[in-house]
Amino acid sequence: MKKHVLRVLKVLLGMVVAVALIFGGYVLYLQLNYYRISDNAAVTNEGASPATTHIEVGKEYTASTYNIGFGAYTPDYTFFMDEGIMADGTRTKGEHGRAVSKDSVEKCTEGALGTIASLNNG
Repeated sequence: MKKHVLRVLKVLLGMVVAVALIFGGYVLYLQLNYYRISDNAAVTNEGASPATTHIEVGKEYTASTYNIGFGAYTPDYTFFMDEGIMADGTRTKGEHGRAVSKDSVEKCTEGALGTIASLNNG
């Protein structure tokens, strides 16, 4: 009986050690592969050269940004981690974890590019 209990304890201890090693190895892997751009990093302009860029004093300029990374998001798209309450009190929870389709992403992305192009031409 005593040998049986010791054997069970050894097996359990071995399982705990194995789980700890797997978990520790995963944490070590994450730490060794962690990469982050440093804060306040100096960047260079890879666009037009300063010699060909002229800014006129007194002229009005417009700048715009567009988060094109959300190419999957149509107005009715809901992301699964989004949750909230609408203005009328209706609870809402997102459904999708991926784009609905490749066609949807291409259509949304082309729409975003068209919006930016119209701003540049307008």
